[in-house]
Amino acid sequence: MMGRIRSILKRNKVLFRIKKSYDHKKMKFYFNVLGPEKHAEILYRKHFGNYLDLKNPTTFNEKLNWLKLFWNPSVKSICADKYEVRQYIIEQGESDCLNQLYGVYEAVDEISWEKLPHSFVLKVNNTCGANIICADKDELNEIDVKKKLKGWLKDKFWKNSSELHYQFIEPKIICEKYLETDAGFLPIDYKIYCFNGKPKVAMICVERESGKPKFYLTDFTGKILPFNKRGIETIREGITSIELPKVIKEMYDLSTKLSKHFPFVRMDFYDYNGRAIFGEMTFTPRGCLDNNISAEGEKIMGEWIDLTKINLTEIST
Repeated sequence: MMGRIRSILKRNKVLFRIKKSYDHKKMKFYFNVLGPEKHAEILYRKHFGNYLDLKNPTTFNEKLNWLKLFWNPSVKSICADKYEVRQYIIEQGESDCLNQLYGVYEAVDEISWEKLPHSFVLKVNNTCGANIICADKDELNEIDVKKKLKGWLKDKFWKNSSELHYQFIEPKIICEKYLETDAGFLPIDYKIYCFNGKPKVAMICVERESGKPKFYLTDFTGKILPFNKRGIETIREGITSIELPKVIKEMYDLSTKLSKHFPFVRMDFYDYNGRAIFGEMTFTPRGCLDNNISAEGEKIMGEWIDLTKINLTEIST
């Protein structure tokens, strides 16, 4: 058996050198053949060009990989679930930050399309980027949307990058309120990086409507940090800060309370007319393969993740 696996890997190792061959079907195949740990090591080498050290992880992405492979308590899966996380937030006493929920469905055929409001958002709860943003139901291609949703419900998303905590989430579709600011734009989202319950970094996305969004990592005064490539370039151009909205304080406080159980989690919020609306909790940003993080960001944010506080006996899934 091992000889056959080695033959398959030898024949297909070019996969990890040619970007156009990187597709989800092949990633799932390699996950099934190799198992999550070896699969994660190969993906890491493809993205970063060096080996993933799981025995003594030190960088930000290395420690995130360790966490995604070896620390998956049930609360992590609950909070990664875009539906079940709502109950977690209610139990923490912060229900006011939740977006309005119109419905939850286990199958596409359960959706009563005629009863949906004029605008809405559909999300699959156990994956990333599986969203239908509908600003005008009259222009919605219902057949196309149903096809997408059915495909997303069947997809074993967690196998793409060995994000094991997603496998314990029962697939569902949720329908939420479509958020639009008073000015008629989609709200700006802010991603708060939290380390052992302490918000340290805010990711700001600007110019999203242009189709070429720019991402900055800042502290909570708006100072641009040289933690990613965009930040380094911007600082070199003489721009050192970004004006943050007043609602960032509310996001900071919410993040502090909601992230307290986790060595790392990214708390995502929207600025909806000066009010913080919860988006999701992300434990494995970009599958723990974010090669836009700078060497300084890898080092400093890696130091902020304290794996010595991890209690592996908490794993119950």
